[in-house]
Amino acid sequence: MIDINVKLIAIVLFGFTLAEPSTRVLRPVSVTPFCSLLNEPKRFDGRVVRIRAIFVRGGEENSELYCSKCLEPLGVYADFDESFRSQTSNKLLKVFDQHADVTLAVTLVGKFVAQPGGHLGAYKSQFRIMRAERVTQLPYSGRAPAALSGDARRKLGRFCQ
Repeated sequence: MIDINVKLIAIVLFGFTLAEPSTRVLRPVSVTPFCSLLNEPKRFDGRVVRIRAIFVRGGEENSELYCSKCLEPLGVYADFDESFRSQTSNKLLKVFDQHADVTLAVTLVGKFVAQPGGHLGAYKSQFRIMRAERVTQLPYSGRAPAALSGDARRKLGRFCQ
């Protein structure tokens, strides 16, 4: 009888180790420099990473991440993963939801995809935002990096890594 109980407990415990959790726990160890995503896209393709960058949304079709230390004509297309709302605090969600045109300094966790994305595949790569950890609204109201002065781009450089 005891031998059967031990086997039953072992099977149950083994089953729990194979079961997938119902919600994803997102805990990448360190911040991946945003410029590394642009410089080595294949290395990070499909990986969940933590980044510090500038998020800009201007209208319905412009949602991108960039860092003024490594500007490209277009940054990385920013899209929201299905887990974003459940993994992000209500306080930070309000900042994202307040404005259609917004520029934010952010720390995000998400999946980097080294394939074209955005409207008509205009962006070289994508970032599926799974969780926001830090959000600071900036006074540039959704302007793309090319529309900012050199001085403004230099100031924004302190927000990304």
